[in-house]
Amino acid sequence: MQINSIQNINFNGRFGYDDEISQKKRNAIREHIDNNYLYNVDIFLKNGRLEPDKLSKLIYSLVGNQQEIFKKRKEAPLAIDIKQEDDIVEINHEIMEELPAYNVKPVWGTESYRGAAICLNERICSILKQAGIKRVVSLCGLDRNNACEKYGLETMEYSMKRWLERPEFTSREMVIEEADWEFDTYGPQEPYKTKEEARKYYLDYYEQSKREGINDFIKFINFMQKDNVYIGCECGTYDTDRALMLNDFFNPKAQNVPRAGCFADDIYLDAMIRLYNNLTPEDKAKLGWDEEFEKIFKDKTNKAYEQYKIFCDRMYGDDSGIV
Repeated sequence: MQINSIQNINFNGRFGYDDEISQKKRNAIREHIDNNYLYNVDIFLKNGRLEPDKLSKLIYSLVGNQQEIFKKRKEAPLAIDIKQEDDIVEINHEIMEELPAYNVKPVWGTESYRGAAICLNERICSILKQAGIKRVVSLCGLDRNNACEKYGLETMEYSMKRWLERPEFTSREMVIEEADWEFDTYGPQEPYKTKEEARKYYLDYYEQSKREGINDFIKFINFMQKDNVYIGCECGTYDTDRALMLNDFFNPKAQNVPRAGCFADDIYLDAMIRLYNNLTPEDKAKLGWDEEFEKIFKDKTNKAYEQYKIFCDRMYGDDSGIV
């Protein structure tokens, strides 16, 4: 089968496939996951795998079709009643549909978009500017040849690589455990000669790095609070999901409904709780938190843990070994 060269690929926000049948089936599925919903697992347990047309009818009966959902996008309620920035503009969605990048989708309840951000060339930046985008968050690093500055787009880099291992998402207990393992495994070495010195060495580095990481995280959330943002990783998929998940939980201005598919593993929830524990009252103030949002955050995380436990019980049973 002949494959078109990359110059002839028609970028329409989706990955291309090499046969018509595969494309139709995958497009039918993508029609329903574009809004990042995770439907009630009972649907899948009772009905099993459905054909695309039956899946379409089932989902339509539950939430309506894609066009109706899109029209109601801006009706999503704020997580907390906070005044929007005065300079937020309404995005031209028709122009955004012409963006030559993969996986371009609106971010629910905002005037922002997500998608691939690996190549921010002049054409892409020009379209973003025309559509009303004012800011770009790159989760994969900005190319030196990017044209954001030329088109007046404010930029920020926030890496999501190995984010679970970053100090702000860990704890002192985890650092002490790592220090003890290093000392027990390799023994005394520079710059420490005892286990107590090893712990101090690791903890000093941890505290400094944790503060730097928290400061970067606050800048990221503050950047997202301005809205009119285009955010993305290499392909606009997994790392973008994780970044928006963090924004959904920690940003009081977030209008998004947290996507259960982003934290189907309690590893993510545990990491977010550790970040929460590492935040000082001053950090929360910079994020715009108040007593009401503190309660909202705790309710969200508790509900997410409950949903995860229900999912594991239904999918794996009591003998799975999953806690």
